[in-house]
Amino acid sequence: MRVLARLRALLPATYRWRTEVPIPITGDRRAIDAMVADPPIAAGFELETRFGDAQSTDRRILIKQRDAGLSAMILVVPDTRHNRLAVAAAAPTIRASFPLDGRQVLRALRAGVAPSANGILFV
Repeated sequence: MRVLARLRALLPATYRWRTEVPIPITGDRRAIDAMVADPPIAAGFELETRFGDAQSTDRRILIKQRDAGLSAMILVVPDTRHNRLAVAAAAPTIRASFPLDGRQVLRALRAGVAPSANGILFV
């Protein structure tokens, strides 16, 4: 997946990744798209190739975060004109749940810690 490859390229090459990480609830078939396993960072990454319904995306990711017990979730979207415009248009909805921008998210992740809040990262 190109989006995941671009995300991985932004972080230290020494990081070990896990993809399709199951939600730790018996019988639950959902998964977190990606996580950094080493160093262990309590943040999940949800990849969206084309940002659309802000309310649905917001709700789906926040429920995964709650059920997986993660301190932060990062919405990762390709840096396209459509996605930038769609996220900007949905800012009143999506930014309340994902307040950090890409610089803040990357600063924390590069330091080997989860961001202080959820965020959006364009790659």
